[in-house]
Amino acid sequence: MQIHAAHGYLLANLLNRVINKRTDEFGNGVNALATIARGIGALSAGIVLDVRLSLFDGLEDLAHELEYRALQMAELTQCGYKMVSLSAGMYDVDRRMIYPGEREGKRVYLPYGVKLAARYPQTVWNVAGNLGPIADLVEQGPKNLSFSIGRPLIADPEFVEKSLSGRESEIVQCRFTGHCHYFSRGKTQLECGVNPTI
Repeated sequence: MQIHAAHGYLLANLLNRVINKRTDEFGNGVNALATIARGIGALSAGIVLDVRLSLFDGLEDLAHELEYRALQMAELTQCGYKMVSLSAGMYDVDRRMIYPGEREGKRVYLPYGVKLAARYPQTVWNVAGNLGPIADLVEQGPKNLSFSIGRPLIADPEFVEKSLSGRESEIVQCRFTGHCHYFSRGKTQLECGVNPTI
């Protein structure tokens, strides 16, 4: 079960020290996530918990945001979350952080995931963001590093099969048209600029 605490939603705002000015126990946003983990754990010990976090929100200097978010992540690894899924950004600040485009480059958040996976081996760290061919990713870091693939699968539903079987030249590549961001474009369903079957 994934708890979404990224992109400017409620739990993400509790984790952001610029936004969260509470003086009660939830002034520390990690306490809210710990409370959720305890509550779910009390219902069923068999549920594997994943928390989706923004590495940074874009409201402060990057180095400062990364520094305090790293402290929060260290706390979360002790709260019952078996996986931490890394993203970045807030919808109302800069969507390119959430959906890195071509100009942001390849494997935007992978270096952060590699470092965190090495530092906290008891937690699975999940990374997304322009990852590219799957075969190359297997060699990128510790065994507790996993990957999420979204836009490549929208552009080409056979992306995984083609990538793992060495047929990369056959992959229909995402061209970052932005059509998959259907809701923010006022559309009612998913679209793709390169896959007309979607």
